Amino acid sequence: MAPHSKEKKSKNKLAAEIRITIDSVEYVFSPQLATNKDRLQLWHESKLTLPEVIDALDNGKVETFFIAALVFLARRQMHKPASFESISESITFDSELTVVLDEGGDSPKAQESDTQPS
Repeated sequence: MAPHSKEKKSKNKLAAEIRITIDSVEYVFSPQLATNKDRLQLWHESKLTLPEVIDALDNGKVETFFIAALVFLARRQMHKPASFESISESITFDSELTVVLDEGGDSPKAQESDTQPS
């Protein structure tokens, strides 16, 4: 009998770049460039991991705190850090959101996100 593997394979290739636009302000995040220090800081402040955030977006589960996590990491890559709490408080259900996952191909995968409650 072959040993069981506990490794979970991702069905989607990790995006080369994620562009998040919130109320006309754009943030660019490169998941491959996310440092351990930045990812650990995200975990420390939010208890979210980068794979959880990416999987949620891939599955169409858009919550403001997932968007805040991407902005948090993008700001750290831009050397303009802010606390996760302040970022998440600034994103509301009235915010106009667009998330574009650029997988490095010819056309990015756009996910227009309307956070207004149904």
